[in-house]
Amino acid sequence: MTIKQVSEKYSISPDTLRYYEKVGIIRPYSRNYYKCCDEAKAEQQNKELPELKNYLPNIDQYNKIILVYPCWWGTMPQAVFTFLNHYNFAGKEIMPICTHEGSGMGRSERDIALTCPTAKVLKGLAIWGLSANNCDAELENVLL
Repeated sequence: MTIKQVSEKYSISPDTLRYYEKVGIIRPYSRNYYKCCDEAKAEQQNKELPELKNYLPNIDQYNKIILVYPCWWGTMPQAVFTFLNHYNFAGKEIMPICTHEGSGMGRSERDIALTCPTAKVLKGLAIWGLSANNCDAELENVLL
């Protein structure tokens, strides 16, 4: 699905959906899968918080945050921790959605709750990476 199709189907503004394209990290990961895995593992073990290229000015206008990420080494990429540590999520709902290749949500829901203790973390949706193109029904259950 394109960003336009998702925004129309789920009534989410295209600008909100495009935010993920703008975030990025200053030091990009390798495009080689195995090197990227090694880099992600090292970041996690060293508890590194990579600097993001861009931040939203604020998140005050949002009551519900849809947080989408891949499950790396049993949790979120460290860049997602950077994002979560940057903002005040007090009183907000966080809906985690992750893609995985067998680990499900891993410990990411717990890690979000620990990182954002004043937010309400909703039950997450784990999407098997190989079935990501066919997950409309699952997304509709959590987004509508």
